[in-house]
Amino acid sequence: MNKLKIFAFAALLLCLTLSAAAAEGTPESYLGNPLPDFTVTTIAGDTFTLSEALKTKKAVLVNLWATWCPPCEMEFPFMEEAYEQYRDQVEIIALSVETADTQEKLARYAEAHGMTFPVASDSKVGLGRIFAKSGIPTTLLVDRFGNVTLIEVGAQPSVSFFSNAFDILLSDDYTETRLLDSKELEGGPIWAIYFYDQNDEPVSGCIINFCTDTTCVPAVSNKSGLAVFQGPAYEYHVQVIKVPEGYEFDTSLEFTLPQEGGAFMITVPKQ
Repeated sequence: MNKLKIFAFAALLLCLTLSAAAAEGTPESYLGNPLPDFTVTTIAGDTFTLSEALKTKKAVLVNLWATWCPPCEMEFPFMEEAYEQYRDQVEIIALSVETADTQEKLARYAEAHGMTFPVASDSKVGLGRIFAKSGIPTTLLVDRFGNVTLIEVGAQPSVSFFSNAFDILLSDDYTETRLLDSKELEGGPIWAIYFYDQNDEPVSGCIINFCTDTTCVPAVSNKSGLAVFQGPAYEYHVQVIKVPEGYEFDTSLEFTLPQEGGAFMITVPKQ
């Protein structure tokens, strides 16, 4: 029998870090203040320096992550989509906090996941020891003045978080540093549907419709098995309309989701 299971959203969006917390101060103490300048060599062999990036870009997003972190993998497609749209004015640098993530390993990961923004190791920088004490992924937003405007722990399950933040930082009205409100950036409730087979392996390519009484919007599960919809608060009716070849699901089933959003799991058995 096909079932829709509700489960804790926050836990799925966060990987707990295993390293001991360092004593460089609290992340909050950096809000509204400059992020220390740093230089890394990216997997492409280029040199990335924060201060140099801010000479040509109006904002820099620093993402702290690791190759073993599923929530990190989940948010990269949304980050990549935002980067493709804003790359002329915004730079993104993804720094792995895992010491075992060599340049070669990071390069293979980035290629497999279609990451076109700069990727490097945090091992010689140490931002993870300051900002990733609670877990990864952790996102830092640095404005045109070099100050930290937002520290967000946990994966973002939609592109709107990034695009909304970038729109604020790129605005002509942004004439002085101000702290961003993560709730303001979310842009409405988010419904996250995870598709797994009977062996708890993610299933990509599942198509699901989120419907009101008058219209439907489709979403497709990615490599992590995640399909995301974001919209106005509403009790959406959802229906899986297609699963990949080799899987089975009763597409006549329909579910109603709570209007406040949330995360849900659908089992799509492999034949």
